[in-house]
Amino acid sequence: MIRGGAPLGVAVLLAGLVGMPGCVYYNAIYNAESAFRAGESAWSLGQDSTATLRYDEVVRRAGAGYRSDPDGEWADEALYLMGRAHLRQGNLTAAEAALGQARSAATTPEVRQGAGVYLAEIHRLRGDRIGAFRLLNEAMAALPPGPELGQGHWVRAHLLLDGPEQLLGTAWWDLDRAAELGPTLRVPAALTRVRGGLRHREPARAGEGVRRLLAHRDGAARRDTLEVLLGQAAELWGVETTVGFLAGLPRSPWSGDDRARLRLGLAGVLRAQGQRAAATAAVDGVAEGAGEVAAEARILRARWLLADAADPGVAQSVDALLLPVEEVPEAAALLASTTRFMDLLDRGTTDPLGLFAAAEHARDVLGSPELARGLFLAYANGVHGQPWVPKALMAALELSPDAAERTWIRDRLERRRLEGGRGSPYVLAARGRPAPGLDALEAELARRLQELSTP
Repeated sequence: MIRGGAPLGVAVLLAGLVGMPGCVYYNAIYNAESAFRAGESAWSLGQDSTATLRYDEVVRRAGAGYRSDPDGEWADEALYLMGRAHLRQGNLTAAEAALGQARSAATTPEVRQGAGVYLAEIHRLRGDRIGAFRLLNEAMAALPPGPELGQGHWVRAHLLLDGPEQLLGTAWWDLDRAAELGPTLRVPAALTRVRGGLRHREPARAGEGVRRLLAHRDGAARRDTLEVLLGQAAELWGVETTVGFLAGLPRSPWSGDDRARLRLGLAGVLRAQGQRAAATAAVDGVAEGAGEVAAEARILRARWLLADAADPGVAQSVDALLLPVEEVPEAAALLASTTRFMDLLDRGTTDPLGLFAAAEHARDVLGSPELARGLFLAYANGVHGQPWVPKALMAALELSPDAAERTWIRDRLERRRLEGGRGSPYVLAARGRPAPGLDALEAELARRLQELSTP
């Protein structure tokens, strides 16, 4: 921003000697530029809310300075700042207007050619590849090494990644240059490399992007995005290849917590791919530690136990996992839920509806569909005179993935009759027929379940 190489203190002093309006204008641009740098840093780390606040500040400060003297010495830089801030926020029309004016009014090559680079990005976003390349070729040929040239390589890399396969080699090189010339582009460039590798089915490129992200301390800020991309990689190339991408994780400058959370994310990927033993081992490795992330691992492991459970004894395993971290609110809530489940089971020894209530609790609170199905069937098999058996059978039907078992439950529902030969109100309602007595049955069930809930 400082022209002619004048030190900041001298420039401010000279602005003061010229008069207050110039000093105010200079300060407005200086503060806007500081806000833009902060916005770029937040943008590169995916901190969208912070970036938006900083870009809003850029537009406000630079706009105020520009309006105070549209023909002043700093008018082109004010417009250049506003245009880039609008572009980052997705306001393409406002960005194009400001950058176009900045380019026309520019007094330095950096602003003139830099504006051309960002205008090329607008053309790219609008799908005008020819216009984007035309502006880029002109701007990049005249720009010296620096952030503007880095941005040019960034834009061209995206254009090439959207183009013919034979141009991909240049795209990867452009991403290298963007990261070298623009410090705030290092993390986004690594992510773009991963996405490009996925898009073009090049696991080596995707893996290199992951390794670069892990090698950069700030890459931890994009951990959530990386987890999603790892899931896509696992679908394309399998778990073994995807796990190989993370070989450098132990040596990463990321914090211990960030590395552990990425391991949990990888465990989720493994589980989604059906590698349950490997997923469990990954979670258990984190759970053996101490601190907040270890507690998160224990809670995740407990929820997986419940999700897979078919035996009520799972509650004891969950308690053993969570008692060491019971001070964590989520763990405490889950412990309370398993305690409530066991209490309902105990009540089921004297009142069959305890089994029904335990089944609903397993389904709705514990997230244990197989356990709930078994308990609904246990209730239905254990009582024959209660009118809620069809409701339990229908609940079990919804939770049954096995076709043969679903057929067996449907046959049983078909045969189920109340005294007098009338169909169950629950079955009739499910078939869209009038179901006299259903409201009374539901009210009675709610009353009895409430009594079970009373200590």
